[in-house]
Amino acid sequence: MHFSVFSNFQSSIATHLSERSDRPLNRLLIGDQSHFAFRFKHRSEVEKEHPEMEFYDLLRLSEERLKNVNKPDYLQLNGDLNQKHEYGEFFDSLDGSHQQSYDIVFNTSFDTLIEPVVDPKSQLPTPLPSQGFQSEPIDVDGVDYLIHESTSVLFNTANLLNETGYLVLASVGIYSGDIPGHFIDPISEKILNKEGFYINAILQEEPNYEMLGNRSFVTIVVISRNKMSDSIFVADLTTEVDLASNFLTGHDSKDDEQKLSHGYFMSRADFYTLEQLRNTDRAEKTIFFNYDGYKQVLFKDLVSMNEEDHGEEFELIKTSTADKDEDPEKDYKRTLAVLRKIPKHDRLNTKELVICIDHSEDIWRVSESPDEYDYIYFIVDKSSHARYLEIFFNSELGRQIYYSNLKFVDNNKRLSTEQIYNFKVLIPEKEELLKNTIKAFDKINELNRSVGNLKFNFLQNPKKSISKDISLLDDMLLAAGALNEEDEILSLIRREEGPDIEFKQTYRLPVIPEGNKLKDGEFDNISNRISAGVIKVINSFINTDGGTLLIGIQDSNHTITGLEGELKHFFGDKYPEMSEQQDRFNMYFKLKLEKAFEKIFVDDNIDYKFVYIEDKWIFRVDCKPSIKPCFIQESAKLSSFINGSFFFRTGSESRPLKDQEMANYLEERFYKLNE
Repeated sequence: MHFSVFSNFQSSIATHLSERSDRPLNRLLIGDQSHFAFRFKHRSEVEKEHPEMEFYDLLRLSEERLKNVNKPDYLQLNGDLNQKHEYGEFFDSLDGSHQQSYDIVFNTSFDTLIEPVVDPKSQLPTPLPSQGFQSEPIDVDGVDYLIHESTSVLFNTANLLNETGYLVLASVGIYSGDIPGHFIDPISEKILNKEGFYINAILQEEPNYEMLGNRSFVTIVVISRNKMSDSIFVADLTTEVDLASNFLTGHDSKDDEQKLSHGYFMSRADFYTLEQLRNTDRAEKTIFFNYDGYKQVLFKDLVSMNEEDHGEEFELIKTSTADKDEDPEKDYKRTLAVLRKIPKHDRLNTKELVICIDHSEDIWRVSESPDEYDYIYFIVDKSSHARYLEIFFNSELGRQIYYSNLKFVDNNKRLSTEQIYNFKVLIPEKEELLKNTIKAFDKINELNRSVGNLKFNFLQNPKKSISKDISLLDDMLLAAGALNEEDEILSLIRREEGPDIEFKQTYRLPVIPEGNKLKDGEFDNISNRISAGVIKVINSFINTDGGTLLIGIQDSNHTITGLEGELKHFFGDKYPEMSEQQDRFNMYFKLKLEKAFEKIFVDDNIDYKFVYIEDKWIFRVDCKPSIKPCFIQESAKLSSFINGSFFFRTGSESRPLKDQEMANYLEERFYKLNE
């Protein structure tokens, strides 16, 4: 949704700065936005020539004429804040007279926010000018560094700001499994500070980790000449909250719960990435929902301290398998290996964080790439604790705790020994739960090995394997499928409503507080409004990046209320059986979808079904994003309850688009996508 989040932030910060000033803002657009404004101005001229032409035909003609036209990189906007981009003054270049002239500069085409710098005296090959590095070095703390051309461009852009001006940089990243990285090189930031500029704010869309394939997300960095007392404003980029206002007014949530959704100020020295802050947040929520009956201990309370270890690996202590077999009751110590350094190219979930050194294959996994993966070893006092730590740090919570502690050193994500010792570990209070956790994990591993054996048998002798194993495979798939879906839904319920998830308590049954009564006609009115809201949400998911709607979940506290009451109310008189009620509901729901949308969207973009979870039935609606715009078909009933026929998803809101805003969105999302 980067089209909307950046435009909203841009508009808001310009509005607030304008309110502070006694003169019109001097504004400058650089890169993609100036190109877009130039194209829009050109299309307006074509539209005047051909008023009879349809929108998409007009768009194609305009784009054809622009193929061989150079689009200017700069657009200056003077005068009234409401002045349209297409009426701005274009520049092919900016000369020295423009330095220190602008109240606000927007650059939307900075692919890499700050490129790394290089120490020419290092053992690395000297970078060549042809690779984009400048030949003139810059001194930082007594070391001469070579800077990249794009970093130099950044410094020149910052010099366009006046004393109170702001540079707003926007970069679109792609999440495809890589750990969201440190997008600002520390030395480059020191050079930026030396030039008299400081990073005031970093805002970023949270990548959609659950969506398959690549997912783009926007990072915004705000730079000015104001140091802001060594603090920085951080926030999850969204359209739901006026983050620009919170930043400019000095909003701080120290007295309240700090929420990235609203943004807050923190020490620049303590900030590494927004991903680190998110992992800390997610860990706290996971503990709240999933770890009742567990106690919190520090990692160092479960392992032996090694006084000789000063951040380097110490000699691995091996456990004799023969000794273990002779005395199975003896509580042998175990050694754990913790991944201390993560290479830049590593991906989430591809490397085990903590491995119990108990089997030869585990030792092999740890030592397979000693030059690439840096492990540190700890001795665990009890073998049961060693096994549990292996499980815990490969769990969702364990990984969140691990990643929330990662710090950047020399552009690598690293952990110190002291940080590892202070990991917070959630361990069962009762010994029985600890033993059952290990037993369940062992059974899952055994199941994985069984599946591997079944696959091997099938590839060796398909005919024999099919006749022998097909019933067993069906049972395994059924059990695994049920478990996976329940866990998936519970994971969704633990989340807040957002771009790809929404909860509704009912589909069309009004929720009436106890003791209240509805007036004549109110029931139908409220019922129609609720069902129309469902149509609106589905439409917004299809027109944006897809999403899941769960009906039967109270949206205020995520309680699973179920749909049994609604099914009984509307269908119970004629159909006493639950399966019959669900069949009638499915028929009714499909009919409403076909009235609201073209059949192709109903068939290709919408899946729905009842799901049984925690002794209740809920209704799950999965929506896939479309490659062409989806409009709600006009009907008197629908239009009286929802204001619009085209919606898109922004944050947890399904927002209507009309007129020019809709035209811009259609061009940005669908025309460019198809192109």
